[in-house]
Amino acid sequence: MHRGGTLALPRTQPQLRHGELALTELLRNVVPAINDRGLYRTRDGSPVEVNQVHARTSNYQELFDKDGPLIRLKEESPMLASDFQTVEAPNWKLILDAARALTAAGQAPFTRISVSEWIWRRYPREHHDRPSLDPTFQGMIKNATGGPPSAGGTPLVRVNRGHYRLAD
Repeated sequence: MHRGGTLALPRTQPQLRHGELALTELLRNVVPAINDRGLYRTRDGSPVEVNQVHARTSNYQELFDKDGPLIRLKEESPMLASDFQTVEAPNWKLILDAARALTAAGQAPFTRISVSEWIWRRYPREHHDRPSLDPTFQGMIKNATGGPPSAGGTPLVRVNRGHYRLAD
């Protein structure tokens, strides 16, 4: 569903056209694999359903085209490349993506936990839990001490106790 948790589909599964899946294929192949691998959970922690997977593809318009019940990988999608590999994004990148998304959604200033929750809705929590996110987050704050230096620099600013925004 997302680059960090992209599900590689077997090339032997039936497809309507190159990179295209019908809802029946989602039900039979994709959704069980997403749930088995823990790639996505609903807010209450329950397994994802077919209609939710279908709806989530709208958030990734650079990867998918939708035509009614059909979902099609775009021809230029990196997931169709023969050398495509799933690589988890580093925590600093996920934190920065979350900060940008929360800011764009009018949710700034944001909290550390709101950033973590944004990440957990998109990436497996077992790979990006608080013990790995918190020190990275701390190292990304321009006007705070502590945390390891971040490869992403210090794009965050503390504006109040527990509240942050993107640096100018």
